[in-house]
Amino acid sequence: MSQLILGTVQFGLDYGITNSSGEIPDQVVQQMLVIAEEHDIRIFDTAADYGNSQYRLGQLAPIGNSNRYVTKFSLPTDGSSPTQENVYSDSMKLLQVEKLHGVLFHKLEDLRDSRLEKTLEILRAGRDAGILSKIGVSIYNWADLELALEVFPDLDLLQLPANVLDMNLLESDEVHKLKSRGVEIHVRSVFLQGLLLTSPSQLSDFFEPLKPALIKLQNVSAITGKSVLELVLAKIRHHRYVDAVLVGATSLGELTEITSAWESASEYEDFELPAVPREILDPRVWPKVRMNP
Repeated sequence: MSQLILGTVQFGLDYGITNSSGEIPDQVVQQMLVIAEEHDIRIFDTAADYGNSQYRLGQLAPIGNSNRYVTKFSLPTDGSSPTQENVYSDSMKLLQVEKLHGVLFHKLEDLRDSRLEKTLEILRAGRDAGILSKIGVSIYNWADLELALEVFPDLDLLQLPANVLDMNLLESDEVHKLKSRGVEIHVRSVFLQGLLLTSPSQLSDFFEPLKPALIKLQNVSAITGKSVLELVLAKIRHHRYVDAVLVGATSLGELTEITSAWESASEYEDFELPAVPREILDPRVWPKVRMNP
């Protein structure tokens, strides 16, 4: 069965279309990390591009914790060479750890960069030395996966988006083959930045095509007696290819609700939702406007 990973972009950035709280204060971060420990969340997802998320994780994590981290990097924008420091060692210093569970390419364009081979040498050396348990990429779609497998065939960690509205990439033959050879699969975007948990009446005009699916989710919730949160988590948690489910929270209350739903999501309810346009499923093309709370 898969495990729960806490995403920490909100620890360093004011992120998320349904986030009305902004960047999370230190005291709340500390409390969230304690709650995570109490609920056996041991892996945290972060990135060099997430503001000061890595620094705050290193500073605010409970003393004596057994936390593990997956971080992501981007190649220097000034064209300078990749180094062990800017690929992963600087992140380790900020996180105050001697090893990393995983290091991922954050930007797919870096896989087309002339500095790719040097970067792969650094990552493979770190894995061979036992400093990095896994190396891989964070992707959005099939084209990304195709590129990743072409230039980085020995990757052993893949992070991809999937949720109750869009399982196509997760259920592809390619992901099946990767899983069969031991690649670890982490799934993000299970809440679609919180949209799947939003009341249909709160949707902006752009997200209006999502309304039938949200209404259907609420109906399934009423029939089964399970919360929408449980329903959307269970479908991914119990998927045969999934090793870990990555979630984010903007408050103590949200994290408590998520951990409770995760622990309650012991069964998967089989249901189908109305299809939605592709642009609704890709946050990269969303309007840069927050939803009304």
